Amino acid sequence: MIHSNVAKEDMARAVHDAMASRIVSLVRKVGYTPPVALVGGLARNTGFVDSFKRGLDTQTLYIPDDPDLCGALGAALAGTDAA
Repeated sequence: MIHSNVAKEDMARAVHDAMASRIVSLVRKVGYTPPVALVGGLARNTGFVDSFKRGLDTQTLYIPDDPDLCGALGAALAGTDAA
């Protein structure tokens, strides 16, 4: 793409689309029921979020205020059950 003088924005979109495509494939394999929540650091990446929405063919995607903290919160809550 670089040698073909593809615009940087188009290259970034291609990367986001490729990542979203793999994740959407896994989500469809496991199965899901809308609404869908997206957590983790990628939830802060608007390019990925757009690609993910297109891949799931939805406009409704729940993203919490602090998506990158959800994994840590889940681990902390799980840890309280183990004690």
